[in-house]
Amino acid sequence: MNPKVKIILVEDVETDALLAVHEIRKAIPDIELVTVDTEEAFREALASFHPDLVVTDYSLPSFDGMTALKITLAHDALIPVIIFTGSQNESIAVECIKSGAVDYVLKEQQRRLGQAVVNALKQKEVQRKKEEALAMLAESEQTNRYLYESMAQGVIYRDHQGKIIRMNRAAQSILGIDHFDAGDQSADPLYHSFYDNGTSVPRESYPAIRALVTGQENHITLLYYNRQKDIRKWITHHSRPEFRKGEKKPFRVFSTMEDITEHKRLISEISQLNQLLAERVVTRTNEINRLSNLNSAILDNAGTAVMVFNHDNVVQLFNPAAEKMFGYVATSLTGKPAPRLFKRIEASSSSSNSETFHETDNQSCKVADLIKEVNTNRDNWVGIRNDGTTLPVKLTVSTFKDETGSEAGIIAIAVDTTAEKEAEEALRRNESLMKLVMATSPLALLVIDHRQDTVLYCNQKLSDIWGQPGLQVRISGKASAVFTQLASALAGDDNQFFLELQDPGNHAVCEKTIQLKGGNFIKCYTDLILGESGKCYGRLYTFEDVTREEEYARSLRVSIEKEKELNELKSKIVRLTSHEFKTPLASILMASETLQHYGMKQVDGKFSVYFERIDKNVLYMKEMIDKFLNLSRLESGHLPVQLTPADLVRFTREWLVDYHDKNTPSATILFKSECDECNMHMDTYLMEQVLNNLVSNGIKYSPEGSTVTIEVAATDDTASITITDQGIGIPVDEQQNVFSTFFRASNARKTAGTGLGLATVKQIIDLHGGRIGISSEENRGTQVKVELPLN
Repeated sequence: MNPKVKIILVEDVETDALLAVHEIRKAIPDIELVTVDTEEAFREALASFHPDLVVTDYSLPSFDGMTALKITLAHDALIPVIIFTGSQNESIAVECIKSGAVDYVLKEQQRRLGQAVVNALKQKEVQRKKEEALAMLAESEQTNRYLYESMAQGVIYRDHQGKIIRMNRAAQSILGIDHFDAGDQSADPLYHSFYDNGTSVPRESYPAIRALVTGQENHITLLYYNRQKDIRKWITHHSRPEFRKGEKKPFRVFSTMEDITEHKRLISEISQLNQLLAERVVTRTNEINRLSNLNSAILDNAGTAVMVFNHDNVVQLFNPAAEKMFGYVATSLTGKPAPRLFKRIEASSSSSNSETFHETDNQSCKVADLIKEVNTNRDNWVGIRNDGTTLPVKLTVSTFKDETGSEAGIIAIAVDTTAEKEAEEALRRNESLMKLVMATSPLALLVIDHRQDTVLYCNQKLSDIWGQPGLQVRISGKASAVFTQLASALAGDDNQFFLELQDPGNHAVCEKTIQLKGGNFIKCYTDLILGESGKCYGRLYTFEDVTREEEYARSLRVSIEKEKELNELKSKIVRLTSHEFKTPLASILMASETLQHYGMKQVDGKFSVYFERIDKNVLYMKEMIDKFLNLSRLESGHLPVQLTPADLVRFTREWLVDYHDKNTPSATILFKSECDECNMHMDTYLMEQVLNNLVSNGIKYSPEGSTVTIEVAATDDTASITITDQGIGIPVDEQQNVFSTFFRASNARKTAGTGLGLATVKQIIDLHGGRIGISSEENRGTQVKVELPLN
């Protein structure tokens, strides 16, 4: 059930109030209304009644409609206000509408009031939905920016010219930039980069620029040098061009970067250690000839810890990798009983389905005793360092024989699996995090392997968004069965969309908005899940409920069409009214001229002043109607531009002669030209109106005897006409409105005018592809400059 519409009626005449309420109830029967006639009562009603709409008389004994309008808009700008008055003053109506009233209804046209109220409430609802949509958009943009700035990787966006347009905090940190200003492109920091051999990277070879030129992704590691802070870093760059749909050239490049300076240093150290290891192996081989049969085993496992023991557990060989791993010096162990170097750990399952480990203490220190256990399980072992700390290792223990075939001793090979274990743990954490993210995602997610017709993953949102609480989706179940259930919920023939995607050979990225039988709209996006090698692991489907967005878009399209219809109706009314006024005005003027010429010669002295007044006002009204009609034709496109070749200098001189023939201006008109001729294409009829309006304004608003200057100038591609007067000028805060229809400056209202001249001039200049600008200083004068293209 819809709530009652709350309306405040500001009216002091009881009969008028009853008529207003009657008309409103005819349009909206279910209303709740409060009537007030003082400012104090109105303010109290606004605060306590919380109205949906205000209808106010323009004039009351102690209060007026403009005050009520301002109070309402200050209280809540979304509350529409309708002026309901008996005044037929057109300037008051225009002022009310400009001040924020949604409509102006005359009491003699009271039947319009009901529809005006309905229209105002609809307009309010559209504005409310628009503000809600803008708020949601702002929130979404804020979330995306937070994620972008929170990334650990450096991210840089460049435009199609290679200029940096965005850079996150991680990128600034990696590059050592304290503050990034997108407007300052004087020195791109990344252009100070070098290859491995020390050669400077030219701009065209920089990864992002190469991606722009070739349209292909690239991956490279470069040495970056920050001259200002004297910082050198090795940075891995990955640049990917981005294309707009249907375009072959990228419009921007997305680049990620990662500081691998420490990684490079470690690789260098490892290389040096491996080199040292090789040298020490050669030295030890030369020193211990009796272990020559172990050379191949040592060389084959030079990168791992290699230890040799006899059957009495005496250390015979402890290679450099073992020294580093266990913290012993080989010379201090060789020929001595081995300390306890290894310990087995046992895996057990916890309630969280992850493996935990505990150490077993009842194990022998002798390596020979570990052979059987190691052969059973090589992985669940830890190495015991000299300082008592441990590290995970993969252990191999076996005996070896001498030349006679007798067992000569025991060889143990240990591989440090710390990095592997950390990677496994990180992978488990990432899998858990990914599952949590997908489970809590606001989107419905579905992953399908169409080659096997198998469901790989889905979340609970799938059944919620599709409006099918009974939807049964089982991991490893048949994907075709799921699509059959989804297709049954479709309102149209979008089933073909899903059928095409189930083809394993279809590699398309698709996005489509579909409608369900229940009326909801769902946006479906799907893409292949590819590994780094390009292997396809399935297809991801995301579904998002976009019902509100679709409904809003449809409502907006309807509103735009209504606005177009109203503008066309306005233009038709102006043209019709202008035509109907011109016919009787022409008759009045003809009758006046006839009486002066034939019928009133005997009393010319007595009535001549009245005839002059009739002629003057008829001509003024005719001029005003012509302005209305011309502006309407220009706005509606019914007055097309007829471009013909013309010399602007000659045209202006001839216009000035004609103007002096028809008028006796109260100001001196000066003409200047920087060029002898200025040939161009223009509509001479419309340009006459431009000069008439601009020069007439300069004379009308200037004191008698002042000077109005017309100056023509030209450049290679532009011609200009500048009109300068010495008049009253225009207030600074009103100058941005001078080209608006019906606008008149606050200091010009004592002088007759329509507010149409400059609006008409602006329309004409726009139709010529030109520009118009104005500069003015109050009580000093105004300068209007018109620029027109020569080509």
